[in-house]
Amino acid sequence: MSSTNRWPGPFLYLLLVALTITLDLASKSAMVWLLEGGARTITLLPWLDLRLAYNRGISFSLFEAEHAGHVTTLVVIASLAAIGFAIVGLLAAASSERVSYLLISGGAAGNVIDRAANHAVTDFISFHVGQWHWPSFNIADVAITLGVATLLGSSFGLFQRKSPLN
Repeated sequence: MSSTNRWPGPFLYLLLVALTITLDLASKSAMVWLLEGGARTITLLPWLDLRLAYNRGISFSLFEAEHAGHVTTLVVIASLAAIGFAIVGLLAAASSERVSYLLISGGAAGNVIDRAANHAVTDFISFHVGQWHWPSFNIADVAITLGVATLLGSSFGLFQRKSPLN
């Protein structure tokens, strides 16, 4: 293979996005199957539960009660715009930033698919300390958060190594 052949890059990019979407949707389906019919909460650690929740609003369930149909449409449109932004960012990104954009794209796509199919995003990971609970989230949210965090870290010069997906 010549050094100008870029086939492995785009293939691995699509594979990472597809893997992120698959892990997200499979985990959501598994949690619905596990938690919806029986116990709605399973304690894994003193500070970590599996707790089924459906987010019909935007992040952290904001605007959940207001105009649910309009929120779904607006969030799907905004999420598709974020995926477009991530794809444009990927095309212009330095190699150390590419995985960040791929994680953001895969996570956003997983939540868009879930929201479009169910008019809600399925959340199930619940952190808490005593009576204080962080809003529930899912694998797509983890991917988006990791993508944004590594993108910010890269912009501050914390990551200078070449991407394994180059």
